Amino acid sequence: MAAQEILASGFTIQVDIGAGYITIDGINKFTPGYSYNNADTSVFSTGPNKRHLKTSIEKTVTVEGFHWEDPDTGTRDAGQEAVETIADLAGPDAVGGLKITSPGGNVKEWDGTFAMTDGGGANEDPAAWGFEFTRTGADVQ
Repeated sequence: MAAQEILASGFTIQVDIGAGYITIDGINKFTPGYSYNNADTSVFSTGPNKRHLKTSIEKTVTVEGFHWEDPDTGTRDAGQEAVETIADLAGPDAVGGLKITSPGGNVKEWDGTFAMTDGGGANEDPAAWGFEFTRTGADVQ
């Protein structure tokens, strides 16, 4: 079959809990982001034309969804709980793993830090849940 568009809902997003990766459930949107820093290398002879060298690359993934828990027992989704646990840490302990797998089996894997985003909701809303992941170092895979 030739390459074609795929649904975002077919991607699997997982967090490393130290003993391997587990799936984070309750997700309904993810957005990879990239930013770049450049060093100005302009010299007199380039006139008004700027020159630069790309000096660094930052990769982020913003994940949005719904807070998942069993309303009878309070048991949370294990993936969501793991993200929250890592997000509450600082220093070297705050670095965790994130893996995103496409429906066709392509894997992107990074080490980085998790920051929780605003949750909650209004009277008739499902409770929101999400995080932003920022890569540290190079891609793992």
